[in-house]
Amino acid sequence: MIDVAAVSGSVNGTPARSGSGLGAAMRAALLVTALGALAGCGQRADLKPRAGKEMPPPPYGRADRPKSAELLETPTLAIPKRSVELRTRSEERDDDPFDLPPPENIP
Repeated sequence: MIDVAAVSGSVNGTPARSGSGLGAAMRAALLVTALGALAGCGQRADLKPRAGKEMPPPPYGRADRPKSAELLETPTLAIPKRSVELRTRSEERDDDPFDLPPPENIP
């Protein structure tokens, strides 16, 4: 025979609590807070320095200060385009003239 009290988790006729103990209002508040924080991540407005702060000084050789959009722009050298095709299968490597063994007489 199966003991119903052991299966349901009740002790002395008192039903067991289920869940994490957070009330529905608390869960709703956490959800609203999390969604509000997530919505703030996608803001698409111009960046402005905080009150009392200034933009960084202009780079050497430039008279005017760059705008925030210019500072966020990635230069071409930072993200070079791939000029070689990725290898799709194993192939023998070409001989590398710079792949030299270490010198034998190291002090």
